[in-house]
This record gives sequence, structure tokens and C-alpha cells, in this order.
Amino acid sequence: TTGEVDDDTISIVEEYRIDGDKIVPNGGTPIPALHQKAWDRYASLFPAASRPEIDLFVGIDSEKSGGTDGALQESALNPDKRYLALDVTGAIEFKELTRTMIHETAHLLQFRPSALTPGTKGKFCDVYDGGEACPKAGSYLRLWGKAFYPGVTDGDDYDESEAAKAARYSPDKYVTDNYSAKNPAEDFAETFAEWVLLDAPTGPSFVNVDPHFPFPVTGNKVVD
Repeated sequence: TTGEVDDDTISIVEEYRIDGDKIVPNGGTPIPALHQKAWDRYASLFPAASRPEIDLFVGIDSEKSGGTDGALQESALNPDKRYLALDVTGAIEFKELTRTMIHETAHLLQFRPSALTPGTKGKFCDVYDGGEACPKAGSYLRLWGKAFYPGVTDGDDYDESEAAKAARYSPDKYVTDNYSAKNPAEDFAETFAEWVLLDAPTGPSFVNVDPHFPFPVTGNKVVD
């Protein structure tokens, strides 16, 4: 193993180094079809230029990981790098796994190094920081916290117990079930995933007129 994964709650099947939009086989061992399918889907949604921090793809077994089908976490070897973990057993419906990919990438938007203030990890932050460094001015997580969680500071002040989630949850405040009430970062990730899967504001034309998006659009959702 690479040593980048420091999480004993996920059951690792295989790890792959990422090279742009491809994953690199380990030695002469062919990449199993389900592993390749999961990675290809992610790379099609989020090309290399949008995720330079992610350098490792970790295939996991969701059933042996307590139901976790995806994660995006800091490398244990390099605080500027991240690894993406996804179920590769086929136990998760592919449509749901696709949503998980979007959810996990929302965490990259929140906690990528360029969005955080260096040297502030473990110090007081005036907005929710998820245990990471304090979000910079103008960052997604800071704007989200100021808009929807005024008065909430760093993660140590936010109760994530099941009882607290149940007490906070209401369908008019959260877009999904009470997992989104776990903390502001998860609420953001769940909201982002739901937004990406919504119908596009004006159909596919709103993407086709973007000179930075050269590919044809065949659907009518934001993700397309």
C-alpha cells in the first residue's frame, strides 16, 4: 500500500496511482472491470484539471466498510494531497455511486488546500472548519457558514451525535435526510450533489454557449 490512507474504518480492495484521467495498473496486474468502471465515471465527471490535489484512487468494499461507499480525505503523507475512495465491488447501484462521487467532490471544494488559511489548523476559527484549517475569505465553506450557520464556529462546537442530528433535522431546512444535518460540511455536500442532479436552468444550451466547455451536451441536467 501507499501509506496515504490513515482510516481503519474503510476496507481497502486496491489502491491506484492517478495519472491525469487514468489510473495506473499495479505491476502487471490488469485493472478489474468494476474498478475501471468506477474510475472512468469519476474522471468523466471531474477531469484532471478540476482535481489536481487527488493523487490516489482507493477501491473499497462498502459492505466491509460499514456501509461507506465513498470518501475523500487528506493524504497521510502529504497534507496538500487527497485520495478518493469509492466502492468497487458492484454492491452499490451505479446511479447512487455517481451521486457519491459528486458529494465527495464537494468536500474537495470545501477543504482543498487553496481554500484554507495555512497555519490555522487546530486554532479557533470563527466559522465551521470541519477540523481542518480555517476557510479563507470568499471560500465556499466560509460563505456557506456565514449564510446558513451564523454563530457556528469550529467543529469542536458542533454536536454530531445521532440525537443532535435528529433534533436539528427538518425537511424545510435540509435537502436530504438527516445525514445532511450532521454538520455544515455534509449539508453543503448533500446540497451540492442535489443541485448538480437538478434540471439545468435553461436546458443544455446554458452549457453549450460556454467556450470553456467544448463537448456536446445530450441531457438537460446540470451534470450534463
